[in-house]
Order: sequence, then C-alpha cells, then structure tokens
Amino acid sequence: MNLKCMMKETNTGEMIVEAVFNSGVEINLEGSDVNKIYDWMVERVLDNLTNFQRRGSGWVFASIVRLEIHTVDYEPLTASSFIPLPKQLMSKKAIINFKNKDNERFKWAVYKSSKSSRSQC
Repeated sequence: MNLKCMMKETNTGEMIVEAVFNSGVEINLEGSDVNKIYDWMVERVLDNLTNFQRRGSGWVFASIVRLEIHTVDYEPLTASSFIPLPKQLMSKKAIINFKNKDNERFKWAVYKSSKSSRSQC
C-alpha cells in the first residue's frame, strides 16, 4: 500500500511537497483475513507518516493525492510429469530422471531411489 500525499511546511505554511509512505509487503493467501491485512497496512502507513513528522521534519499532512494497493498473483511451483534431460546432462550419467505418466514425479523419484539404494546395500 502506498499513500501519496501533500505535505505543508509548518514554518511558512506555503511550501508544499509530495511525499509517499508505504506499508511494506503483506502476503495475502486464500485463507487470509483480508480485512485484518488491510487494517495492518493502514496502520503501517500511518505509523510511517507519524514517524516522519516526529523526526522534526517541520512538515504536516495537507491532503491525499493518491492511495494505491499493488497486488501480484502468486503461483507456487508444482511437480509435473516427465521432462527429458538435455543431451549434455544425460550423457554424464549423473542424474536419475525417472519416466512417469502422472503428476506425481517427486513421489516416484523418492520411491524408486530408495528402492535402488536398498538393493545396493
């Protein structure tokens, strides 16, 4: 969340500048309480504004120019089916690349590698 506002100098009351205060990044997942996140972000923005004024800047809040909330879709990595290795890696014989026809690649890799390590003991 970004709050862009106009700040006025307290001494002369004439000089006005734009200032931006932000909340930092918050993570909003499907099960998150959006109202709680929003309240937390507002609190952080207002804290930043207050701290700016308390540091003896001589500026006071005059008006809001814009309030922005930026969001980004998050798509976690997932396992997938078989992906052939590039020839350079395949020729090294250092990587085990199991063929599978479902989307449970990790499960099969762990299962098959644990079976092959037991047979070598």
